[in-house]
Amino acid sequence: MPVSKKEELCAYHEAGHAVLAVILGMPVESVSMKDRVTKYKVEGKIRDSILVSLAGAFAAQHIDKMGLTAADDLYKAKRLLIEGENIESFEREAKRLVKKHKKIIHAVALELLSKNCLTGEEVKRIVDIHFLPQQT
Repeated sequence: MPVSKKEELCAYHEAGHAVLAVILGMPVESVSMKDRVTKYKVEGKIRDSILVSLAGAFAAQHIDKMGLTAADDLYKAKRLLIEGENIESFEREAKRLVKKHKKIIHAVALELLSKNCLTGEEVKRIVDIHFLPQQT
């Protein structure tokens, strides 16, 4: 069955959140296209939470170069900023990480398009398959 652009955008958006969360060591509970949500536990650094919040929109830009307005994600990220920090430095870092791990994001997005929902274990398995060989 053909996939709509909206579904593809959603899959890449949620995959961006999920992959960055796993890579940054944040436990992912689930990823759902139906609910349009990636459930992960905010453990550790606020910096990592900001990067995960921003990753979805940058991952979706793979599909739509005009960019995806992810106002809710941007709002969440800005709320986490400490006084004196600016969002631009986090945006640059999130873009860099999304670009570095685009193959993993692509693999998770394809699986998400196939199943509509993934467990955290499924996301971690995909990340491990693609990420671990890069580390050697």
